[in-house]
Amino acid sequence: MYTNLMPQYPKVEWRSCTLHSCVHQRFKFILWLAVQNRLETVDRLMKIGIQVPTDCAFCGATLETFDHL
Repeated sequence: MYTNLMPQYPKVEWRSCTLHSCVHQRFKFILWLAVQNRLETVDRLMKIGIQVPTDCAFCGATLETFDHL
């Protein structure tokens, strides 16, 4: 009866990536931030008033946004 009363949530695809034992904790944390859309990208830092170079750290061509990364 207890299990029938518990809500059933859909399984998420990224669960195995975050709970895998071989993945280092810092990478799990970064993945969790990405899933929550909380990565500190240049566009987010500029919104809160922090001045940083606007070029993407990887390609150097465009503004670093979440979608670009």
